[in-house]
Amino acid sequence: KYGKPVGVDDPWGYGRSLEWATSCPPPRHNFITMPKIRSESPAFDLHHHAVAAAERELTHR
Repeated sequence: KYGKPVGVDDPWGYGRSLEWATSCPPPRHNFITMPKIRSESPAFDLHHHAVAAAERELTHR
């Protein structure tokens, strides 16, 4: 409501679910195909590869 409009889809950079992986507002058909979900945090994994890989390594031990 106050300040400048946000110019990016995930302003904090740490969104975890799929709503943070599409534009805001989302288009009518926001994904051409259903994305492969490999974790409970797909949008976070997309933007933070190293952290996602380290988390997978810890959970698969």
